[in-house]
Amino acid sequence: MLSRDDGTLQFVFSLYKLEELRTTFPNVMRVTQSVKRNRTHASLQARTRTFFLKW
Repeated sequence: MLSRDDGTLQFVFSLYKLEELRTTFPNVMRVTQSVKRNRTHASLQARTRTFFLKW
């Protein structure tokens, strides 16, 4: 009984994380696209890349 509840909790949590990713990822992509379009922000792009690598 306990293991089944734990599995359900795990499933709900994974769904929540997936939803979180689905809402965050397009925003990140949009920011990346705008940064790529604007070449003056190359340093910002590099900083963002290192941030995501560390994260």
